[in-house]
Amino acid sequence: MLYGCLFWRKAFAGDYSLQDDARQHIFWMQRWLDPDLFPNDLIADYFQSLAPFGYKTLYKTAASVGIHPFLLSKLLPPILSIVATIYGFFFCLRILPLPVVAFVSTLLLNQSMWMWRDLGSGTPRSFAIPLLLAFLYYLSRRARWPCVGVILLEGWFYPHLVLISVATLVIRLLRYQHGRVGLAQDPLDYRLLGWGAAAGILVLLPFVVSASPYGPVISATQAKIMPEFGAGGRQPFFSKTGLDYWLGGKSGLFSMLNPAAIFTGFLLPLLLPLRQRLPLLLKTTPAFGLLAQLAGASLGCFFMAHVLLFRLHAPNRYTHYSASIILSMAAAIVLISLADAAGRWIRSFFPKPVAKTFVAGVVISLMLYPTSLNSFLDVLYLAPTQGTLYEFLAQQPKDTLVASLSEEADNISTFARRSVLVSQEHSIAYHTSYYDQIRQRVIDLIYAQTSPDLGKLQRIIRQYGIDVWLVDGGAFNPGFMAQSKWLQQFKPAIDDAIATLKQGQQPALRALMPTCTLFREGDIALIEAACLLNQPEF
Repeated sequence: MLYGCLFWRKAFAGDYSLQDDARQHIFWMQRWLDPDLFPNDLIADYFQSLAPFGYKTLYKTAASVGIHPFLLSKLLPPILSIVATIYGFFFCLRILPLPVVAFVSTLLLNQSMWMWRDLGSGTPRSFAIPLLLAFLYYLSRRARWPCVGVILLEGWFYPHLVLISVATLVIRLLRYQHGRVGLAQDPLDYRLLGWGAAAGILVLLPFVVSASPYGPVISATQAKIMPEFGAGGRQPFFSKTGLDYWLGGKSGLFSMLNPAAIFTGFLLPLLLPLRQRLPLLLKTTPAFGLLAQLAGASLGCFFMAHVLLFRLHAPNRYTHYSASIILSMAAAIVLISLADAAGRWIRSFFPKPVAKTFVAGVVISLMLYPTSLNSFLDVLYLAPTQGTLYEFLAQQPKDTLVASLSEEADNISTFARRSVLVSQEHSIAYHTSYYDQIRQRVIDLIYAQTSPDLGKLQRIIRQYGIDVWLVDGGAFNPGFMAQSKWLQQFKPAIDDAIATLKQGQQPALRALMPTCTLFREGDIALIEAACLLNQPEF
């Protein structure tokens, strides 16, 4: 609750404060408040098509009773963190029935969740850890129908979890005894798998039988030759090599591991043979095996995602959340077991209160860890400063289309509620039909914005139905264009544009800015497209 309140202080810090990923996954939901917004908008239609059913239903229901999607995205994260904490605490008690271990595990898990962007985004990823923990808790109790219900919810909110959960049910059938691997004998394990698999098939079937209107998912072969997936690209999947490729980023096992104490979880397999010296480890229950089963299921899905790249999306989606859960619980077991053993040793030389103080000091130091960080809530909340620009655009007709190569285009749909032709934030290259259109739009804008030929500029305006053109201080600066990682993806167009500007030729758009500018604030200007169309060629 404390971390949630600190998050709310950041989330409600300003009128235009919003989490970074909301600009993709939530901006289009403003259609539910005003159906006239984003008409025939390729970007809004695309991201709306990606939203899982349950996630979309939750936000739509809230909008129907007057709760703005942006407000809900800020209210949800602390609530979801409490749900995760409750399930995590009681699941840990199922593994090792000691409240101090369960407390430390959920403490570390909360720190892990709030030191990365996913929970605070209010997007489908926010639901991943709470749902996975709910599944593990009910599975530890072998509760068939709650497990089935959670699998359905996973498919409706974060479908990647369905594969992990069903794979965990499969691995549970394996038993290792007396040096041999066998199958479970209890019929309940098979019934759990049968019903869980049926629920998984039911909820994932729509993804299998219905083709995306935005074309097939890009193949690994195509992605490897695209700058968008390389170093400096919009989705730098292939930017790492060797061990880094397998350990970090979207391709690796661990997107982010925090806090530092969570790394002690890797010591647990080394300490298990020392159970006699660490008495707390002797108190683990059969549910302890669920951590290993979850790890095996997540690794299996991770490698399957690599084999089928990118049909199962990014491989790290199958290990990131599992790793946070497994390591937070393993770290709590390791830390408290070692602290307990150290306390027993201290008690043999000093009075009992000294030993208790030592153990309490370990727990308190873990609680105070965030105060040692320069930035604890690393949730990537934005605080745009162009409020006057958004207010001006919001007064324009609702079918206004804004063309721009500026980074500010990332915020227009979200805060001004007007469509943009392209933006860096929305240039996602996973579906070929969608991205082919986005790529062509960017190339056309690069040539039109820098060309001295007014006729070329006017043709692009008519082709796309552009109403206003937004430019900033870097719009005609060849040095800025050369340094822009995003624009450098669009070769040879960007090289041609830089060459044109270096030759000293005046772009038609720049020449007409004094005549056709509608709005100016700082180095940002809005140029009226109708005015540009009415100018004679020169």
